[in-house]
Amino acid sequence: MDGNTKNIRLKQLRKESKITQEQLANYLDVDQSMITKLENGTRNLSVTLIEKICNLFGCSDIQMIFIFQKL
Repeated sequence: MDGNTKNIRLKQLRKESKITQEQLANYLDVDQSMITKLENGTRNLSVTLIEKICNLFGCSDIQMIFIFQKL
């Protein structure tokens, strides 16, 4: 599983939840440009960001990894 798969899934989760890039950026305490880079695969998700994303979407990091591996 490559990092780009995680980034694609992040975009899908965000859109399914009807969350804007700006809202996600505010929640993660990053710039909106960082969200764009994450979703486009030019930046990889850090462990800290994965933990925050899991909190937002109500899953554990183990579940998130499992979701990423299914893609």
